[in-house]
Amino acid sequence: MRALTAGLMGPEAFQPGAALRRTLDLRLPGNDSITTYAAARSGGETGVTKICGFAGSFVCSSIGWWLGAFVGTMTAFILSTIGLGVGIYVGRRIAAEFV
Repeated sequence: MRALTAGLMGPEAFQPGAALRRTLDLRLPGNDSITTYAAARSGGETGVTKICGFAGSFVCSSIGWWLGAFVGTMTAFILSTIGLGVGIYVGRRIAAEFV
């Protein structure tokens, strides 16, 4: 419990984002930039990661719907949903590898 309350005292406890940095343990020496705060707020994701996940989900979901539509609407829906998950995974992996 002492480790959790150690950073709650002193003037730095009242700085904007102090609680968030303590929670996510992003407070590194000399690294108090706004980008650190923005990365903490977004869960560590960048805009490129989100866009790649969106694009991948769109493409794979569309392919799943197109393939499933030959069988029926419910099959198209299920394959589109599976494609959505695969597309998000693949898009985020591509962004992590190349960005």
